[in-house]
Amino acid sequence: MKKLKTLFILLVVLAMVLPLMACRGQVAEQTDAPESTPATEAQPETEAVDAETAPPETTPETESEEAPQTDVEPYKIGIMTGTVSQGEEEFQEALALIEKHGADKIVHSTYPDNFSTETETTISQYVSMASDPLVKAIVVGQAVPGTAASIDKVRETRPDMLFICGVVAEDPAVMAEKADINTLVDEISMGRTIPTEAKAMGAKTLIHYSFPRHLGYATIANRLNIMKETAEEIGIELVEVNAPDPTGDQGVSGAQQFIIEDVPRQVAKYGKDTAFFSTNCSMQEPLIRTVFEEGAIMPQQCCPSPYHGYPAALSIEVKGHEGDVQYMLDQISEKLLEGGQAERMSTWGVPFNMLMIDAGVTFAMKWLEGEVERDDLEAYKATVQEVAKERNVGNLEISNYVDPEKGELDNFFLFLAPFYDFSAAKTPDAETSTEVEPYKIGIMTGTVSQGEEEFQEAIALIEKHGADKIVHSTYPDNFSTEVETTISQYVSMASDPLVKAIVVGQAVPGTAASIDKVRETRPDMLFICGVVAEDPAVMSEKADINTLVDEISMGKTIPTEAKAMGAKTLIHYSFPRHLGYATIANRLNIMKKTAEEIGITLVEVNAPDPTGDQGVSGAQQFIIEDVPRQVAQYGKDTAFFSTNCSMQEPLIRTVFEEGAIMPQQCCPSPYHGYPAALSIEVKGHEGDVQYMLDQISEKLLEGGQAERMSTWGVPFNMLMIDAGVTFAMKWLEGEVDRDDLEAYKATVQEVAMERNAGNLEISNYVDPDKGELENFFLFLAPFYDFSKAADD
Repeated sequence: MKKLKTLFILLVVLAMVLPLMACRGQVAEQTDAPESTPATEAQPETEAVDAETAPPETTPETESEEAPQTDVEPYKIGIMTGTVSQGEEEFQEALALIEKHGADKIVHSTYPDNFSTETETTISQYVSMASDPLVKAIVVGQAVPGTAASIDKVRETRPDMLFICGVVAEDPAVMAEKADINTLVDEISMGRTIPTEAKAMGAKTLIHYSFPRHLGYATIANRLNIMKETAEEIGIELVEVNAPDPTGDQGVSGAQQFIIEDVPRQVAKYGKDTAFFSTNCSMQEPLIRTVFEEGAIMPQQCCPSPYHGYPAALSIEVKGHEGDVQYMLDQISEKLLEGGQAERMSTWGVPFNMLMIDAGVTFAMKWLEGEVERDDLEAYKATVQEVAKERNVGNLEISNYVDPEKGELDNFFLFLAPFYDFSAAKTPDAETSTEVEPYKIGIMTGTVSQGEEEFQEAIALIEKHGADKIVHSTYPDNFSTEVETTISQYVSMASDPLVKAIVVGQAVPGTAASIDKVRETRPDMLFICGVVAEDPAVMSEKADINTLVDEISMGKTIPTEAKAMGAKTLIHYSFPRHLGYATIANRLNIMKKTAEEIGITLVEVNAPDPTGDQGVSGAQQFIIEDVPRQVAQYGKDTAFFSTNCSMQEPLIRTVFEEGAIMPQQCCPSPYHGYPAALSIEVKGHEGDVQYMLDQISEKLLEGGQAERMSTWGVPFNMLMIDAGVTFAMKWLEGEVDRDDLEAYKATVQEVAMERNAGNLEISNYVDPDKGELENFFLFLAPFYDFSKAADD
């Protein structure tokens, strides 16, 4: 049966993977992109707890992603775009997706060219598309005026319709209430990225072409202000040049002629290391051509896309290659390489509209095939990153739109893509320059007795990548008193010049000192530290990347999951020593507040401290006796949580026997308490997470408890070691920069998905004195749903 199960899972994964294999156009130019201030909400501080609670606790917030049901109801996905004349790229993307997935799966329609005056026609197109009962999702290339009214009309008869809208041109606060998901390019943040990229390309001066009408738009004005601030910070001069308005007396031709004449004047004045940017779409083609001829710099167009201005400017034939983005990138690269401009001109690697349509259709398919929930916004963001990676666009920066009155809109996303590096594009001679220097990656973990899972993960990665690539060492069991031994282990590992990165399973006390010692002789060493037990502010300065589970946010997720499992009461076991820890106390306060908000009763129960007179056995015996008392008093719909590791095994066993509820352990992992509590044999399956999940599932299903007990789908230490090694390999093989933290987060999500752990919530640690630490990440994983596990 296990072979059948494995075969089934492989077939399902194959079925999900096969289907996975934008700029605003001329009309959209006059529609202001909403202002955005991507804001990361500060997370409460997380402190390392004493040794007995060793691996910091962790808890998920979204439901776990399990293997989809075998029976998928028939469905179609509608794509609404402009006509060819309105938006060539998005129109071609729709045709490409029909070819990819089939006309029986994808239907396509267009809104009228004069959508601003033909709202009724727009509405009728949407209604017509939704009249097919098999159409269960509509992906919109550009949400032009009339889209909100169209959604309202469709929902009168199809309230279940999923709407994913790209390039929203209507009021964001309104659209956030209408569509399930909304997107825009992050134009405001371009005020930072454009001058920064110009500087990287060698610019000493940045010319900003615009005119009073455009500067009257809040978006453009705000972006310019940020450009000025950024230019001053990074040491380049920003020069504002007033260009003719294409809607004025001189018209488009006059504005274009001005650009053709003025660029040489500016280069003569400031030199070839001058970058150019214009706020107007009609100026892009003459601007690109003249910058290219003058050997100046152009980071991007107003609406970054390989199709925006480049084909006409560089005389590239488009006919027969419509919608073929890679063809266009290759053609531009060839022209720029010939002209010696490949390192001085750029754009985004894909039109935004095309990317958002592809991601929208992919996400809709995942939902309709049972892989994700329709409101799982983290899964949507992960899907966008997947699609971007498949299209070789790179990792996107994703933030939420912030409305002046309603605040952050959680279903309205702003995107920034990386600049495309034409100098790195494949050329006839480029294939011979892809050699990777030899390297090794060190993994430092506890011993088997200290941390079985992380130790086994290191062994598994050696088996996967080879002992010539991965080396492994352990710090001593008594690390708190044997700091010198810990340091010597790190120094010994770093003495091999091929070891260029060290991934740490748990950054126990002594890690900071070890990093300092290693850097005396190996300042280039990359350090990625998991489960940091030393001061976060200190570690953020020592290691390149640091991680912890987001224990504080568990104050929200644990009672929320308990409620979802049917709990009416939540018992919280702890004792004064633990409640003296700021982390545990803060989490409990959040638990109380959350419990009150969602309508369950939280009951604090004072349990014996395992370090007290009764010892561990006394604390465990208390749990065994008290759980039945609480169930007798409050009923089976009572959830239990304890702050202490040694209590987890008796707690899980007694909750299981009583038919009560347990959302997670203090340190969520399939290995924490479950094997002993449910009499599961571990020997021979050390480190085999899926085996353990399957065994737990089988036991819970037999006992009717599969929907009332949970944990995370992977031990945090194992996940972080795997992600750390994967990221280090990407860096050492030239795929990412070592300080690209967005690429690291994307790598963590990739590894989590590969391990079926679901999409993680990732935030930054906030230090009371130093504020947000950009290289110190907090993680929450989804709860594992044992009721949906594959069963015979």
